[in-house]
Amino acid sequence: MPDWTPTADLLSFLAASKTAPFLLTLGSCVVADPAGLSIKIAEAAALAGVRIILQQGWAKLGIDLRPPPKHVFVLGPAPHSWLFPRCAAVIHHGGAGTTCAGLLAGLPTLVLPFFGDQPFWGEAVRKAGCGPPPLKANTASIEDLAAAFGDLLRRNNEMKICAQAMGAKIAAENGVDEAVKSFYRHLPVSMQCDLSCGLARVYCQDCDLKLSPVADVTIHAGAFRAHVRSPWRYVDYSVGAERATTLNAALAPVTLISSTIWAIFRDGPSSGAEQFKRVHEALSPVGSHSLIVQPIAVGAAVASGASRTVGMALWAGVVFLDKVGSGLGPEAKHIEQPQSVVQGLFQGLDRFTRGVWSGVTAPVTDTLHATAQNHYPWNIVGGACKGLANLVVQPLAGTLQLVSRPLMGITNQFKAKSSLRVGDDEVDQVSLEIDDQTRKVIVEKFVFTHFALTEGRKLRVRLFRGQNYQI
Repeated sequence: MPDWTPTADLLSFLAASKTAPFLLTLGSCVVADPAGLSIKIAEAAALAGVRIILQQGWAKLGIDLRPPPKHVFVLGPAPHSWLFPRCAAVIHHGGAGTTCAGLLAGLPTLVLPFFGDQPFWGEAVRKAGCGPPPLKANTASIEDLAAAFGDLLRRNNEMKICAQAMGAKIAAENGVDEAVKSFYRHLPVSMQCDLSCGLARVYCQDCDLKLSPVADVTIHAGAFRAHVRSPWRYVDYSVGAERATTLNAALAPVTLISSTIWAIFRDGPSSGAEQFKRVHEALSPVGSHSLIVQPIAVGAAVASGASRTVGMALWAGVVFLDKVGSGLGPEAKHIEQPQSVVQGLFQGLDRFTRGVWSGVTAPVTDTLHATAQNHYPWNIVGGACKGLANLVVQPLAGTLQLVSRPLMGITNQFKAKSSLRVGDDEVDQVSLEIDDQTRKVIVEKFVFTHFALTEGRKLRVRLFRGQNYQI
C-alpha cells in the first residue's frame, strides 16, 4: 500500500499510552455475526485491561461499535509492515502469511483459527512459545478471550524473545528455495531422478535409470557418452487424448443421427432440422464437416494405434526369439544387446557358430560326460540321447540368434538416432555449472546404484577438470 498514510486519530491512539496496544485482524475471513464478535472482543479487552486495534477486514469488525470504547480503535486497510512494529501483540486468524509477518516483527501471537491450515499454525505458535493456545473465535467466551489477552500481557517479554528468535530464523531462510526443495521431495517416485537430483528428464536404457539434466550430463559426458537415452515422460497424455479423440470421432455420427431422429419423433420435422444443425455445429471442428472428417479421424487413429501395436509385437517377437535361443544354446557369457547392425551380425554369427559346433560335437561330448559320471548303461544311453537331441537343438538355437541379434541391432540403432545426445559444446557448458561437490555426490550415487550387486568391485571415475574419484 504505497499511498497509505496513518490518520491523526490512529497516531493519537498509539501515543495515548506508554504501553503499545494489541492488534486484532482476521484478514479475509468472514464471520456470521460481526457485531456480536466485535462486542465480545471489546469486553474481553476491557476485562484484561489492554487496549486493542480492531482491523475491519472482510469480517467487518467494529463497524457497529459507534462510538467505540476508549480502549478500542477501529481501523480500515493498513500495511502490516507499518502497523505490526507499533503493537505489543498480534491476534489473527492464523493464515500462513499473517503468521509469518507477525513472527518476523517479533510479536507475541494469539491465533483464532477458522478452517484449513489455520489450526496448525496456531498450534505451531504455541509449541514455539510465541503465544498462548489457539482459540475458536466463534465459540470462545468473553472470559476465554480475556484470559488469553491477559496471558499475552503478563508473558509479553517471554513470548517476544521466542517470537524474535523465530523471526530471525524465518528472515535467514530462503523461503522460495525451501519451497521448491519441498516440492521436489514430495513428487511421485516416477517423476524423481533415481540419483535424487531433482526432476527426471531423461531415461537411459543402458543404465536403466531416470536422470535429471545435471545427473545426465555428469554421467554421460565421459565413458558412457554412447548410452542410448530418451526423454522421460511421467504420463503419456497423448495416449489418453488419442483414445478420447477416437471415441468421440466414432460416436459423433451416432450422436448426430440419434438426436435428430428423437427430435423429429418428439416435436416434428422442423425441430429435427434445428437439432441436426445444432449438434452438427457442436461436433464439427471449425471449417469442417463432422460426417466427413470424423470417419477420417477414426481411420487415422485406428491406423496409428495399429502401427504402434504391430511395432511392439514385432519387437516382442524378436526379444522372445533371442531369449529362446539363449536358453537353448550352449553356455556362454551373457552378451548385451547390440547397438548397431554390424554388432548384431557379429553377435549373431558368434552365437550361430557356437550353436553349430556344440550341436555337432554334442553326441560325443554328452556321452563321454555321462560315462565319466557313472558307468551304468542307462546313464550312457541317456547321455547319448541327450547328445542326439542337442545335435538338432543347438544349431536351431544358433539360427534363432543369427536372426534375432541383427534385428535387435537395427532397432537399437534407430533408437539411438532418435534418442538424446549431449554435444561437446553442451557438455562443456553444463559441466561448468556443476560444482565439484555436486559432481562427486552424483558419481557416488551412480556407482552405488549401478554397481550395488558387484561385491569387491572398484570403479575409478574420472571427473571433469582432471580430477579422479576412487569408489
